[in-house]
Amino acid sequence: AHAHTHTHTHTHMASDAPDAAMVAEARVWIEAVTGSPLANPDDLHASLMDGVALCQLINAIAPGSVKKINESKMVFKQRENVSNYLKACRAFGQREFELFGTGDLFEGTGMRQVVTQIHSLGRTVQDKLPDFEPKLGIKVTKGEKHE
Repeated sequence: AHAHTHTHTHTHMASDAPDAAMVAEARVWIEAVTGSPLANPDDLHASLMDGVALCQLINAIAPGSVKKINESKMVFKQRENVSNYLKACRAFGQREFELFGTGDLFEGTGMRQVVTQIHSLGRTVQDKLPDFEPKLGIKVTKGEKHE
């Protein structure tokens, strides 16, 4: 719970930056699940922005979640990938408040929310598919507080 205490003391940019360890875990998990390295390992925003890796991620977890992944460089096609990914996460059982908005990823201003969403997807996977490997994050124990 300590993550939220000092959010507003830093400059705006710093407070919006996600925790480096969470970013690294998310990146490693996405690469492990999809079986392919991210386009830019040091820049999660650049790597995920076109939505392709995200769609591959949810398809690896729940095959057929995103029927068609657009490899196009056109922004509206990339946004479509991202919104298809979010729809698929919702269908998979993630709760609305755990999702990020396409703008969070596109403008790069909500990367904390994006990383949080990936981690919460990891927990949802453990919950729904206990045998799924690799796992992201700690095992969710029933009755644990979600603070």
